[in-house]
This record gives sequence, structure tokens and C-alpha cells, in this order.
Amino acid sequence: MNELLKIEVNENQEQVVSGRLLHEFLEIKTPYHIWIKRMIEYGFTENIDFIPHEQKCSSGGASGIKVIQDHILKLSMAKELSKVIY
Repeated sequence: MNELLKIEVNENQEQVVSGRLLHEFLEIKTPYHIWIKRMIEYGFTENIDFIPHEQKCSSGGASGIKVIQDHILKLSMAKELSKVIY
């Protein structure tokens, strides 16, 4: 963990980070879709603390593209999740 996470600024001038990138950065062994559902149960609110986001990425399958679920987390939520883990 020598590198920091990429933090972006959304249209409301709030600092946000990808849930999948945070999951990878924290080296979580649980699959992302299971981990994020469990983390949201800590009392975070959709469209306030995070926004669900679908990403299209290439796959080796016949269609060539698959859609994966991500979440855009406000920095405050990302910090709280990091505390829960460590």
C-alpha cells in the first residue's frame, strides 16, 4: 500500500472515491458485491453518502463487454469504511 487512492471532485464540489478502488486498496478478501452491501448496513444512505454506479468493462466472453456495479463514495464514507476495516 504505497500509493494513495485517486480522489475525484463531483459536480457538487464534493470529494469522492470509487468503492471498488477502496475495496482493492484495503485488500478486502470478500467479493466486492458482498462487502459493499454489508458496509452500507452501517447506516449510510444512498444518494447522500454514496451513489450506485455501473461500469462497462471488457470481458473475454462472446459479448466482449460486461457491466459491473460500483459505488461512488463521498470521502467521509470512505474514511468511515476504512476505520471499520482497521
